[in-house]
Amino acid sequence: MKKIYLFIIWLPILFLFSCKSDIPEKNSLFPVTTGDLYQFIDREGKIVINPQFGKASCFRDGIALVGTSGDEPKYGFINEAGEYIIQPKYISATIFSEGICFVVEEDSPPIALSEDGKEIFRLFDVESIGIFKEGLAPFTSFDEKGESLCGFINKSGEKIIPAQFNSVTFFSDGYCSVGNKDAKWGYIDESGNVIINYQYDGAFSFNSNRAKVKFGEKWGMINKDGEYIINPQFDELVIDGNKVIIKVDEKYGWADNEGKIIINPKFDEVKPFYDNALAPVDIGGKWGYIDEKGVLKINPQFSLAFPFDDDIAVVFLNEKLGFISDEGRYIVNPQFDAISKDYELKQYNYFAFYSFIETDYFNVGAIVDRISKDFTTYDVNGINSNTTANEILSKYNLEQEDFSKNSYDVTIEKSVKLSRGAELIVKVYFLNTPWIKEQSSNWNYNYYFDGNTTVTYVAYFINLSGKGYGKGDLITEEVSKLFKNSQNVDRVSNEDQIIFEYKSGDVHLVNSSSSEVMVYKDFTVKEE
Repeated sequence: MKKIYLFIIWLPILFLFSCKSDIPEKNSLFPVTTGDLYQFIDREGKIVINPQFGKASCFRDGIALVGTSGDEPKYGFINEAGEYIIQPKYISATIFSEGICFVVEEDSPPIALSEDGKEIFRLFDVESIGIFKEGLAPFTSFDEKGESLCGFINKSGEKIIPAQFNSVTFFSDGYCSVGNKDAKWGYIDESGNVIINYQYDGAFSFNSNRAKVKFGEKWGMINKDGEYIINPQFDELVIDGNKVIIKVDEKYGWADNEGKIIINPKFDEVKPFYDNALAPVDIGGKWGYIDEKGVLKINPQFSLAFPFDDDIAVVFLNEKLGFISDEGRYIVNPQFDAISKDYELKQYNYFAFYSFIETDYFNVGAIVDRISKDFTTYDVNGINSNTTANEILSKYNLEQEDFSKNSYDVTIEKSVKLSRGAELIVKVYFLNTPWIKEQSSNWNYNYYFDGNTTVTYVAYFINLSGKGYGKGDLITEEVSKLFKNSQNVDRVSNEDQIIFEYKSGDVHLVNSSSSEVMVYKDFTVKEE
C-alpha cells in the first residue's frame, strides 16, 4: 500500500488534507468485507451488523455513514445497532463532524443535516463543501474569471471567510493553512486574517502549537509565531505525538521535536506511534512493529499493518485481515478481505475518507447574475458601439495578432466557469475585420491594423455539459425574465430566437441546442 503522508488533493477542487497527530478515537466496531459487502465486527471479530453495505465509514460518536450496494449507492446513517437513523436516499454524503454532516440529493445543492436528520440550510452557490472543524467548513465556488476559490462557512451557512484562497486545509488550533495563486502557503486565523505570510511551498494544520511546512524541497516544523522549531532539512516530516517521523535518503525514522534523530532512518515505510508503545514499520516489503527505541518487537511478517487501536492492531497476512495484540498474538485470525478506506485514513492521518462532497445542482442563478451584471441598457461590460479595436486590445491585454485577418471577431474571454456544467466564452464582433488588406505588387498583399474599427456585436456563448446539458430552456426562461423586467425594453420578439429591442441595440437570446445558449447585443440598431 502506498504511503498517505503526502498531500491528498480532492479533485477537482484544491482542498488539502492535513496530517494530524491526535490519537484517533478508539473503534468499537470495524467496517470490513468478506466478498463485496461491508459488515461491522467488534474487537473480538464477532459480526455485530450483517454484511449489507456497498460503502461504509467508521463509527464516530455512535454514527456511521453507509452506502447501499450496487453501482449507484445511496447514502444514509446508522447507529451501532445497525438501525438507520437517517434513511439512505442521498447520492453523496460526508460523515458527521461537530454534529453536522452534508448530503446531496439528485439535482440538489449540498444540504446541512443535524444528527436527527433535520435540514439546517442549503448551499446553492457553492461547488463543493468540506466537514466542519472548529466551527468552520471549507467551501469552493467560481469567481468571475471562472477560477475555483476556497473560503469558509459557519454553522449557520454564512460565508464567514469569502472565497479567496486557491487551496486550504482545515482549521486546527485556531489557524488554517492556505495557498495562494503562486502556490505559496501561509496561515490565517478564524477571521480570515493572514497571520503567517505566504512563504512556504507546502503547509499543514497546526497541532499543539506545531505545524509541518515545506521550504524548497525540504520539510521542517514551525510554531504559531512562524518560527522554525525544526529547520527544513528532511525529505518528509510527520508530527507523531512528542516526536516526528522523518524521511532521509528514501528511508524513514523518527526525530524529537527539535529535529534530533532518535530512531535512525532505515525503514522502507512507517506509520505513527500515536502515543502507543509500538509503531508499524516496513522492512523489505514486510511489516512488523518497533518500540520507541527502534527495537523490533514484532517480527516483519505482515503484508500491511496499521497503528495500534488501543490494545489491538489491524494487520493483513496473505491478503486477509485480522487483529493482533501488542505481543503479536492473533486475537482475530486473518479471515476478512478488506477494511474501509475511511479506517485507513482515520488510523493513519486522523481524517475521514468522506470529508467532502460536490454539488449536484445546476446553478442557473450564477449565469443570470453574470448576464445581469454585464448587459446594461447601453453596453455590455463597458463595450458599446463606440468601442474601438484598440480599446479592446488594451482592456483585455490582447495583441493585434489575436485578431484573425480572415474573420470579424476576437475572443476576449474563454473557458470561464459560471457554474457546474456551464462555461462561458465571450466574443466581440466588428462590421469589418480590423485588418486592412492592400495589394503591394502582383499577388502580394500588405496588412494594416485599423485600431479605430468599432464594435458591432458582443456575444456570450454559454456552453453546457454534464449537469448543464439540456438546460437551455431553463436558462432561456430565467434570462428572459431579466430582460423583460427591464424598463428600457420597447418590445420582445419571439421567433426562432427571443429579441429584446432597445434604442441602443437589440439583445438576442438564442437557445440553439442542448449544449449551447447564446446571448448577444447588436449595436447596429441606432438610437433615433
